[in-house]
Amino acid sequence: MSVSERGVFLGAFEAALATGELTDFGAAVRSLRSCTGFGQRRFAAMLKLPLETLRAIESNQSTPDVLTLNRILFPFGFQTGITRFIRSTHSNPEAYLEAGLMANHREKYP
Repeated sequence: MSVSERGVFLGAFEAALATGELTDFGAAVRSLRSCTGFGQRRFAAMLKLPLETLRAIESNQSTPDVLTLNRILFPFGFQTGITRFIRSTHSNPEAYLEAGLMANHREKYP
């Protein structure tokens, strides 16, 4: 992927996160990894993460802590943060919030 293609890709990635279109975190990490052209083993080594950790994150079997999340995002110019939820940027904010809240509830109280 060329530098300009990568810029377009990361811009679209950022927009999808901001609007709530990208909600599958494992798919997001796989998408970022595909941007590098690396396989899981090489990508995990680059991030200094155990391969099994990366595999679990990409398959949504594990939720990374903030430090791990920043380790994944940093090479792409992103970092975690807290932002105000802007309802007007989401096509169906109530459903988006409910899905997120229910997913958290199901994880904690199966």
